[in-house]
Amino acid sequence: MTKKMHNQKGIALLLILSVISIFMLLMTEIVTLTRIHSISSRARANDIQAYYSALSGYKMATLFIIAHGKLANNETVKQFVGKQTTLLDLIWTLGFTYPLPIQAEEIETHEPSKLKGNIQVTNELLSSKINLNLLGSEKQEERDVIKHLLFNLFQFEQKNNPEFYNKYKNNIQNIIENIEDWVDVDSRTLQGGPEEKLYEKLPYTAKNDFFDTVEELHLIPSMNDEIFNFYKPTITVYGSSAINVNYAPHKIMKAISTQFDDEDVEKIIAARPFLDEKAFDEFVINTLLKIPSYNSNPKVPLSTGGNIFKVESKAQVGGAHKTMTIVMDREVLSTDHKPYIYYFEIN
Repeated sequence: MTKKMHNQKGIALLLILSVISIFMLLMTEIVTLTRIHSISSRARANDIQAYYSALSGYKMATLFIIAHGKLANNETVKQFVGKQTTLLDLIWTLGFTYPLPIQAEEIETHEPSKLKGNIQVTNELLSSKINLNLLGSEKQEERDVIKHLLFNLFQFEQKNNPEFYNKYKNNIQNIIENIEDWVDVDSRTLQGGPEEKLYEKLPYTAKNDFFDTVEELHLIPSMNDEIFNFYKPTITVYGSSAINVNYAPHKIMKAISTQFDDEDVEKIIAARPFLDEKAFDEFVINTLLKIPSYNSNPKVPLSTGGNIFKVESKAQVGGAHKTMTIVMDREVLSTDHKPYIYYFEIN
């Protein structure tokens, strides 16, 4: 009887230990799942906050861009600032940053900001770049200008990057013509053959319509990453037909005229901003001592303005990151009287 009771006690002890073990495993599992859900919820909350922070940065940039346009075109403001109108560009060029990159110990607040993370917004005026879609223009002179600029950009590499230049010098003209064949409306190549022949080894043919994105260049025959990355910083598929001389980068400014060398462009950049195209012409002719026909054959349209902007708003909250990229036209209003959006992407 005593032996039987000992056996029963042993079995009971084993059962209790088993129950305790199972209970501990369950508790461990619950704690782990709770931790995972907590981390997941926090990550989700950070992701949502990052989204709305990026959105607020984009909205703030839109406000700056619209305000600049209204002030720059206001006759009273023009009379007040006179020839310093271009200084108003500071409204959109400064972008938007949070937290502000300044020391503000002397600023007292009773209620600190509840906004978490960081926001960085940059604005870019796209008239400072080369608009590839003009290769599909009905005007031959507009197509010639774009090809002229693209070819000149490549020619500079003979000095800057001779290895790259020598690698593609025999093919660059064909590549530029292939880009035009992609957007023009006919079915013939510029070299005289049918476009189908050019694309016979590819699972598609020429689009015969405007580019939707710069990345679409990868579809062009003979285009590779090296050539794409070379042109990417200087091109757009939006913007206008005129190059903004106040914001165009060094390479594009030099490509405008074969009479410009690096020293000329440095002097132009140092003298910016110019009030208008006439002021730019006077500087080139009177200060740089270039002949009046410095910009001809073809004549590159120049400007000091523009209405199409690219806004990039980046937000970071905890480990969550959101980037919004928007291309907007502040002159063309949508049905709700807001700037027309050509492109909107969230990553």
